[in-house]
Amino acid sequence: MIDSARRLEIQARRKEKKGDLYGALINYQAAVAEYSKRFKESLDFDAKKKALNLKKRALKIEAIYYVEDDKPSAFPKNQRKSKARRNLDYEKNFRKPEIPKTTFRDIGGMNYFKEQIYNMIITPLRDQTYSQKRQALGLSSGGSILLHGPQGCGKTFSVEAAAGEARAYFIHRSLAEILDPYVGNTEKNIKAIFEEAKEYSPCIVLLDEIDAIAGRRTKTRSHYAQSQTNQLLTSLSDFDEYIKENNHAAIVIGATNYIWKIDPAVRRRFNRTLFVPQPDIKAIEEIYKVKLKKSKISSNVNLKLLAQASNNFGIYTGKDIENICNIAAELALARNKDNDINSLDPINNRDLEYALYHPNTSVFLDWIKEAKDHIKKNGEGGLGQDLVNLVYEYK
Repeated sequence: MIDSARRLEIQARRKEKKGDLYGALINYQAAVAEYSKRFKESLDFDAKKKALNLKKRALKIEAIYYVEDDKPSAFPKNQRKSKARRNLDYEKNFRKPEIPKTTFRDIGGMNYFKEQIYNMIITPLRDQTYSQKRQALGLSSGGSILLHGPQGCGKTFSVEAAAGEARAYFIHRSLAEILDPYVGNTEKNIKAIFEEAKEYSPCIVLLDEIDAIAGRRTKTRSHYAQSQTNQLLTSLSDFDEYIKENNHAAIVIGATNYIWKIDPAVRRRFNRTLFVPQPDIKAIEEIYKVKLKKSKISSNVNLKLLAQASNNFGIYTGKDIENICNIAAELALARNKDNDINSLDPINNRDLEYALYHPNTSVFLDWIKEAKDHIKKNGEGGLGQDLVNLVYEYK
């Protein structure tokens, strides 16, 4: 039989799960009182431990729960949080947007992708004449773009570089800043990002790993996950209307490795979809040049042959090339352990070859397999021809 303290604890957890924070707080405090009473009467140390844990839980709820002046409160009036203060706390959690110093000079290769980014993002934000022409033709200065492709191909870095090229504010929110364990807070965070974007012009908003907050609603039974997707859809629609009405120079970019996990309605809400491919042989050579330009390398290192050897594997992304350079540098460092800084032995061909053939951490083939499984089960719809063609190359 469940005792009164345990019953109060269960009721509190149920109310918290349903979003009734006030009711949960009352039950938690009552359960703490019951467990404390039991400890005093019978020196039950398990009851004392329970009381302390539940008290911590109650304090956490107390910290996030706000009430209006006309509502009942479980704690003193001077400790209440008004709605205005609650919203202010959300704003404090976000970093102030800045204009990045990164530009396309920091990105090796990917010339076709850079050209696409220039036409779709940088020119509309930077060129005022071009923006006026768009407006005359009934187009807004902003919009939304969905970037997708394998891991490590530079989606996030490219968007930051685009913001630097356009001299635009870069609003980048990680999942840790958006997702919240408490009911309704994730939706508030999503809404706060778009409200913040209205205050900065020109600006680029990056929603990285967007599949985590815009999953297929038909694939989940979680009301909370569906609510997050609904809030994102609403925010994207409202922001698009705001851009058109005020000619606000802002672009929202979603980035994902798994476009097939994104709800179809969210995919349609983006104006354009752009596939970010693996680097080709020329791009690989450029990436090697960029990553090794600050390193001391031997004069007989042939980056063209190294790029050709890397391309023959067919599984390396830009991030993998960076890892190869880092492994080679670590090998050179180990060799120079006892050498003076002015007489360091540079990175040589042997270091780079070992790093290239060393068991790597590339996850490209895993990504290909997952994409292939999705196509086999659900067809090619909504994935884009570029992604489908890439998957069929690895049969």
